[in-house]
Amino acid sequence: MDPLGPDPSETDGRLSPDPKAEEDKISKDEVAYGHPPNGRPNQVCARCAYYDGAFRCDIVRGDITPDMWCTEWLDGHRDVSTRGRTSTDPQGRSESTLSGNVGVGLVKPILRKRKEKPKTV
Repeated sequence: MDPLGPDPSETDGRLSPDPKAEEDKISKDEVAYGHPPNGRPNQVCARCAYYDGAFRCDIVRGDITPDMWCTEWLDGHRDVSTRGRTSTDPQGRSESTLSGNVGVGLVKPILRKRKEKPKTV
């Protein structure tokens, strides 16, 4: 097995996600993943702060199509270099200062909405 993973040319550019990371994400059903609602044609995954550009989302499980939408859509067009994650509060503090990690401040409230799975022993 190649320690660097599969060659993207052999997998149409998509890499297999880390199973543990995918398990912690929200299901598509929980976020009403689908076509954008009427009146929101520009609110698509490709323009969302959580979309990684490689058919993956930071918070939603599975393959993500760039022209779809979900209830957790977040405008990512503010700063392309950080996928919109570097925001500031009214006091001018950056999100990374507030949460200790870029992106964490945005994802934690969403993940809290999930129903907790019972822990297996």
